[in-house]
Amino acid sequence: MRCYAHILNLIMQQGLKFINSSVVKIRDSIKYLKFSQVRKQKFLEYVNLVSVDSKKSLHQDMSTRWNSIYLMLRSALIYCRAFHLELNDLNYKYCPILEEWENVEKMTEFLKVFYDVSIEFSRSNYSTASLYFAVIYKYCVSLKYA
Repeated sequence: MRCYAHILNLIMQQGLKFINSSVVKIRDSIKYLKFSQVRKQKFLEYVNLVSVDSKKSLHQDMSTRWNSIYLMLRSALIYCRAFHLELNDLNYKYCPILEEWENVEKMTEFLKVFYDVSIEFSRSNYSTASLYFAVIYKYCVSLKYA
């Protein structure tokens, strides 16, 4: 029998195949920034300019791990006001508009539920229904009323 965490991973991989353009823009923005030290430095200047007070770094997602998309979106939301590099960089064409940031915020809230489930599933070495039923029920209720 496959473990619950693996089944959850398969479900999320399938669902995220239909990812929207907002996430693609954020992914491309982070790749664009990480490709060049000059761009990273310029981004840090924007971060200071808009007074984002965070020491967290931007995460880039990995195609093999669905939860990396959640971590990428969560980190990008912290810095959303600093992503306006197009003001001084004509090559930067990936900045999400306000509606897209709102979309990403909603998607991040939704993915957080599954991220939390995966964390709880990975805490135990034994994948028995009696251990996971309460966890699954709790998160099903939170999704229903979200």
